[in-house]
Amino acid sequence: MDGKTKKLLFVSIIFGLVTAGLIYWQLNVMEQGKDKEILVPIVVAKEDIASKTQVKPEMIEIIKVPEELKIDESLSKKEDVVGKYAKVNFIKGQQILLSQVTGDIKHLPLSYGLEPNHRAVTIAVNEVQSVNRAIVPGDRVDIITTYNKGVAAAEADITSTVLQNILVLDNDIKTAAGENASQVATLTFSVWPDQAQVLVLADEKGSVRLSLREAKDQRFVELPNETPYKTLSH
Repeated sequence: MDGKTKKLLFVSIIFGLVTAGLIYWQLNVMEQGKDKEILVPIVVAKEDIASKTQVKPEMIEIIKVPEELKIDESLSKKEDVVGKYAKVNFIKGQQILLSQVTGDIKHLPLSYGLEPNHRAVTIAVNEVQSVNRAIVPGDRVDIITTYNKGVAAAEADITSTVLQNILVLDNDIKTAAGENASQVATLTFSVWPDQAQVLVLADEKGSVRLSLREAKDQRFVELPNETPYKTLSH
């Protein structure tokens, strides 16, 4: 091996060592970068959670994600979520934000209290119509109306139970001075779209009374219409 060949071989070895050193340094920097990546805990849904659901411990979990993937308002502790109510529908793996849960179901918008595919309808009621102010949100009632058919006197007035097992969504209690400390001014119900029409018609054209149901009673009862002649002739 002549001197020129030896020199080239030596240079090649030096370049090989430098290249290997650079590769090692780069890999080491990359590994250190991984070690320095900041991971933060966040609370996510462990399963799909429907809105209005009270969150239980088994429904959520804590995972760690890179800091840049954490959404503002993300919660990091289970106790910040457990026992609260979902204000939105959560899908499995979704981050849970502070603004998406509430500690009081009363703070949910009225629309969250509606049954599926239902509408909210409000009517004005007085103390007698509202069962002496005893009706509160969550109760179920039957709606009875008395109206005039405009026919012969004996059959003109009819009382009919037009809707049954209707959920009460909300009430509006106005406070007044004196003996009548409070009066229920309005009641809001959750009804099917066709029931909404029945309720509005009954309120506009008839006299409405509410019949409060026993808490667990959701039966539908077949009831005939009543007229003054029929009732008084019994």
